[in-house]
Amino acid sequence: IGPSFLVTQGWCDTLLGRVDEGIESMTQGVNDMVDAGWKTWIAYCTGLLAHGLTLAGRAEDGLVRLEEAMAQEHTLGGLDKESEVHRLLGEVLSTQPDRSRLKAESAFRKAIDIARHREARSWELKATTSLAHLLHDTGRSDEARELLSEIYDWFTEGHELPYLMEAKSLLGELESI
Repeated sequence: IGPSFLVTQGWCDTLLGRVDEGIESMTQGVNDMVDAGWKTWIAYCTGLLAHGLTLAGRAEDGLVRLEEAMAQEHTLGGLDKESEVHRLLGEVLSTQPDRSRLKAESAFRKAIDIARHREARSWELKATTSLAHLLHDTGRSDEARELLSEIYDWFTEGHELPYLMEAKSLLGELESI
């Protein structure tokens, strides 16, 4: 079993509520990538691991691993899936004490900017949805609704996809405020 399969399997386990097993598989996969000298995907896979650790109440551990992986990939010549890595960083930071909320917002906005620059609308929607959740949680629902509706309205199909369904649900919640 390859490292990327272990990370994918671990992420699925985590989403299905088998958090400990998922973290174990993702950790093994990321460690195998590092040991094998992979130059791409490490930050993204570590971002998934960091999010899993956050779900397990170990956000600090995940944050440390993610920041190390991002630094390593920048040294090696750039991030693969950079927008999603910054979104995952924002997700982890948003679970931290209030002082990290600004850092989380900054990570989400960077993810959005990268996705826009690359014309990656799905990544942009995911990052905007994450930012909208944070803005809503901090009493900035009008701003959240405006940002999210702008990107959501761009999509004309695929509304059965989970990330579009999540955005639509959040928009409904924001519009009822």
